[in-house]
Amino acid sequence: MAHGGLPELLQQRYDENHRGRMIFTGQQLGPLRARSVHKIKELDPRFHEPLARAGLLPFALMMAGAPMEVGGRTPLPAIDEALLTGLVDRWRPETHTFHFPFGEMAVTLRDVAMLTGLPIRGAPLIVSRPAREQWKGYVADRFGVQYDGKDAGLSMSWVHGLTQFGPCPLDADENTLMQHYEVYLYVLLGGIMFCNTAGDYVVPHIVWLAAHLASHPYEPTSYSWGSAVLAATYRGLCDATQRTKRKATITGCLHLLQLWS
Repeated sequence: MAHGGLPELLQQRYDENHRGRMIFTGQQLGPLRARSVHKIKELDPRFHEPLARAGLLPFALMMAGAPMEVGGRTPLPAIDEALLTGLVDRWRPETHTFHFPFGEMAVTLRDVAMLTGLPIRGAPLIVSRPAREQWKGYVADRFGVQYDGKDAGLSMSWVHGLTQFGPCPLDADENTLMQHYEVYLYVLLGGIMFCNTAGDYVVPHIVWLAAHLASHPYEPTSYSWGSAVLAATYRGLCDATQRTKRKATITGCLHLLQLWS
């Protein structure tokens, strides 16, 4: 403990706006929100092969509730916003570690692989942000519905409200099946793996990534999904340390953080 009654780790100038400093000095901050996290109620068995080829099947099964050995499914616990907020308040952006009373800890690539089943070897995930005309035009051509919403991305309520994308018909042709698969990827990638601060929106680069995966569903891919998820989560934690306004959000893969905790 040094001058001002603050712990040494909260004395650097960088931390003047850190949530941890403000709480220590008596300011009342509410919990961060996880408003972009979505649930997957069902995982169509016909998606298993393309998800396996993409390296996403173990994680997708877990998000849908992994089957138990003796019937039923094991539901994932709801996101605990208070728990995640407590982790943010212990996060150090300079070292990418949590500073607990007993020492430092960090989420590692090994943790990601063990907890989520996402591959940590392979090509880096690099996705460019398409122009507004590109991704909106693509959605209109692909699904036959014009999207006139915000440029921030596809509204999740709009995605879920597409009547033609209820349960995929058992006699669906390949094109219809892949349309359903692509919408599923919007939720898996944009609403779970890479939660964002744009609200309930699938951001344009996720739309582009889902389009790529759905257009090559049976070709093996070698993306290091685990590395991308961990990097996004680190960035989300760093950003969240500076969020002190009411209804502020936390981003990244929040299920990963909760499982790790």
